Amino acid sequence: MGSADPTPHVGDTPFNAADMQRYFAELDDTLAQEGVDEQLHLFVAGGAVIATRTDARLTTDVDVVSDGMTDQLRRCVADVAQRHPGLRTKWLNDDAIVKRVNLPMEPDRLYEGRTLVIDSAGDRYVLAMKLASGRHIDRPDCELLIRSLGITDLGELIYLIQQGVPESRQHPAMALFAAERLRDAYPSQSRSPRSGEGLPL
Repeated sequence: MGSADPTPHVGDTPFNAADMQRYFAELDDTLAQEGVDEQLHLFVAGGAVIATRTDARLTTDVDVVSDGMTDQLRRCVADVAQRHPGLRTKWLNDDAIVKRVNLPMEPDRLYEGRTLVIDSAGDRYVLAMKLASGRHIDRPDCELLIRSLGITDLGELIYLIQQGVPESRQHPAMALFAAERLRDAYPSQSRSPRSGEGLPL
């Protein structure tokens, strides 16, 4: 899963997990300088979460999937971007909130500052969003999460989709995408699905 707009903007500079931590720290300082004294607790998903698992994964933004993106926070995010040429103005945004899934979050702390606290929504949550999205760019992320979670049964992936995605948004292509990701997560053990026939959804 990525942002609601997965296409990198011209001039976007991708960043890794270490860069992301620095941006979070700068944002925390900026919020403090702005006089914000209440805690801002955000839950995030998407490629930024994957970037914390592997140095090979870069991202151009951090997807917030919870409430909490106040106007003041958005201004501070833009202020941080101005100090880093190539960094997207909305490098921290809630554009993907419209693609949230109906699964409980399993918080994993990514950053904790004086004001800013950021948790991952959890691997299953992130995986469900990416399975529902079905984008080519999400393929390696899904496979990494499948291995990390130890999922070896297609039924578990289908369950994530059925539980997390509103029925009106479910489509047989999601099941086929899930089957393909399971196959490619364990290439030596899998058979290639030929079509969506026989798959749930």
